[in-house]
Amino acid sequence: MSTLIKTVILLSSCLLLSGCFGFNVKTMPIERQPLTIEKPSPLQLRETKFKVLKYEDLTYYALDSKGFAALSKNTEDVQNRLFLYDQIIEKQQEYYSK
Repeated sequence: MSTLIKTVILLSSCLLLSGCFGFNVKTMPIERQPLTIEKPSPLQLRETKFKVLKYEDLTYYALDSKGFAALSKNTEDVQNRLFLYDQIIEKQQEYYSK
């Protein structure tokens, strides 16, 4: 090889090596954005009236059709709220596991 090529290779390798040591990298933590999840409103359950029936020594609890419909809708509301809470917990776990 010619001396010119050797000199160029030598100078370029010196510049590359010295360039790597010349950088001063500073890292700073980034403040995490607060997790904003709206609080669900309180459940508004429908009034359910049970009728108490006694027959000899036994006690029975009964519902009319309106009471049964209200109880059914209340159960559905509770199930939906539990599903909502599950989603909120999943979002919180995902956020804090990062």
